[in-house]
Formats: sequence, C-alpha cells, structure tokens
Amino acid sequence: MPVDRNGLEVLDRPECLRLLGTGTVGRLAVCSGAGPVVLPVNYVLAGEDIVIGTAEGSGIHHALGTERVAFEVDDVDPAYEWGWSVLVTGRGRYLDEPAEVARAERLPLRSWGPGERRRFTAIATTDLSGRRIGHHGLPQR
Repeated sequence: MPVDRNGLEVLDRPECLRLLGTGTVGRLAVCSGAGPVVLPVNYVLAGEDIVIGTAEGSGIHHALGTERVAFEVDDVDPAYEWGWSVLVTGRGRYLDEPAEVARAERLPLRSWGPGERRRFTAIATTDLSGRRIGHHGLPQR
C-alpha cells in the first residue's frame, strides 16, 4: 500500500469498505446554526452506502438530507500505537420509497439511544478515504 506525505498508509477503496463494514458506531459531522457539530451515530454498511436511522424532525435528519456531511469510523489501540480511520463526505439521501424503507428496516441497524429512529438516510461512499498507522507486526482488526 502507498503512504502519504505524513508516512501514513493510504487505504484503497476495497479496504476502506471492508473496515466500514466492521463498525456499528461512527461520527457524523454536520453544520448547525451554532457551527460544526460531531455526533456519534449507529450505522450499518449496506452495499456501498452508509445507512443511519434518525428520529423524524431531528436536526441530524434534516442535515443528512440537505447539507454536505462528513462521516468517520476508526479503531485505535493506544497501547500498541496503531489504528486506522475511514472518512466519507457527501450528502445523504432520504430513503422514502416503501421498498427502500422496508429494506432499511431489515438491516441489522440497532440504535443505542432511546426513542424511535424510523427515518433512514443513506450516505453514498463515493467520496471515501482512509489511513492506517503503526503496524508493529500486529494483525489489524
């Protein structure tokens, strides 16, 4: 794998997608009236789309369908000084068609928070990048 100017391993698209598929919680960065906000969200990778469930009328739901957002997932091990990060940027697409909603409801998407999260949004992984640091001879998760 190639390295960037900082010496970090640059991950290719298949590896980024594989790593995205290993997670269940990511960080969603949106713009609010008070400025940028980064929030943890539950997600699932469905094909090559990140699917997030939100509450109807929530600020996150609005931002996901109207603004460019950033979505990040990572895994780090401070003891062995290794980790990876995958970043996706783009605009979400509301899943409104009955067939899309039915598919989303069957995904293994579980919310850790209270309340209904029945509004689904997909973020395409078109704009995707990833980096890894610190192999130290250990197997990567």
